[in-house]
Order: sequence, then C-alpha cells, then structure tokens
Amino acid sequence: MLGPPPTSGTRDAFLELVMEKGAEKIDALAALKKSDSKAFDKVWKTVREDGAYIDAGENDNLIVQKLEANPKAVASSATRSSKRTPQIQGASIEGTFRGADGPTRCRVRYARRSSTSA
Repeated sequence: MLGPPPTSGTRDAFLELVMEKGAEKIDALAALKKSDSKAFDKVWKTVREDGAYIDAGENDNLIVQKLEANPKAVASSATRSSKRTPQIQGASIEGTFRGADGPTRCRVRYARRSSTSA
C-alpha cells in the first residue's frame, strides 16, 4: 500500500475516514473503544511499519509510476480521477469509498486493472 506521509493532511483524512472506521468494525476494537478510548485511538492511528505500508509522498505522477512498476501495489492519493491512466483505475474496498473520488478531498484509491479482476 502506497500512501501519504505522516506530515500530510491527506494522511490524517485517510486515518480518520478509513482506518478508524475499519477499526470500529472489528469486534475487539469496538469493545476497546468503549472501555478505553485512548488505547483505541492509539491502535487505529498506528500504521504498519513492516513494509506493507509505504510513505509515497504526495507526488501523484510518482505514485502512478510506482504502481505501474509493481503490479501488486495499491495506493491512496488525493488526486482527481482525471489523473488516472488506462492501466490505473480507482477502486472501492467493501463499499468504503463512495464514487470515483472517495470519502473526502477528492480521494482516489488506485489499483492496477489486472489486480481488480481476480
């Protein structure tokens, strides 16, 4: 997963609109939210550091180049959908993202066309 760096407002939006909402759907984390909201906040704000999530910066052209170079990669970007190429398409994950521009700030999730057909 290629995504915005910690200094980015786009990263903040990604955490709130995707990570927090996803965490609330996990029973154990929903229970944690009720019993210890500070611990819950720490969990949903934590992004993996094992290489599964890569800070890709906010240069949309560079993100597209990285996606074209890695057929298994997906990315989160704040670009408009008009920046997509025929090989790179917007994606919805379990209905989380509404329309081509996602939940806020013209967000687009990118996936290679071949990776979405499986």
